[in-house]
Amino acid sequence: AEGGAGGGGGGAAEDRSEYAYRKLKQLFAPFVLRRRKVDVLSQIIPPKTRKVEFVPFDDETRGVYDGIISAHLKKREGIVTKESASSQKHLFTALRKAANHPLLLRRRHKDPAAVEHLSRHLFGCGYFGHDATCTQALVREELAKFSDFDVHCAALELIEESPARRVDLGRYTLEVDDLLCSPKFVRLQDL
Repeated sequence: AEGGAGGGGGGAAEDRSEYAYRKLKQLFAPFVLRRRKVDVLSQIIPPKTRKVEFVPFDDETRGVYDGIISAHLKKREGIVTKESASSQKHLFTALRKAANHPLLLRRRHKDPAAVEHLSRHLFGCGYFGHDATCTQALVREELAKFSDFDVHCAALELIEESPARRVDLGRYTLEVDDLLCSPKFVRLQDL
């Protein structure tokens, strides 16, 4: 009596669930197709073509690029300024950023008054959180790592939270022409 209720009845239940699974699979088979993404995309989208476009620097980008190199050379010669020391730790990253878009570097709003003003607003608005360990000095340190585009995004975010902040923070936002001034963006518009 004991084996019939618990031990021996498991096989019949497994058979029923296996049968139900096969029946469901058979019913759904016409609706479920197993195709690979590559096979499907080749039916819808034309094949990808790659074309290398050489984009020459404009004068501004060339100046930024050359400035990074000259600051690096001055550093190697022992003429270290505060700006060259911090920005040249990662030379190739800085050169890549300059080549992609100068806004990926920090060239604007670097004077102490602007840094103090912006850090005060970022700290006061809780941009980096409201934790007790967050201080304005830490905000200034973090702000030193921001690119021009990062500063723009932070200012825009605070302005969107409260449009009244535009009076104080509007100077840190970029115009559309600033965003699209990179030689790569200009070339993309021509394509």
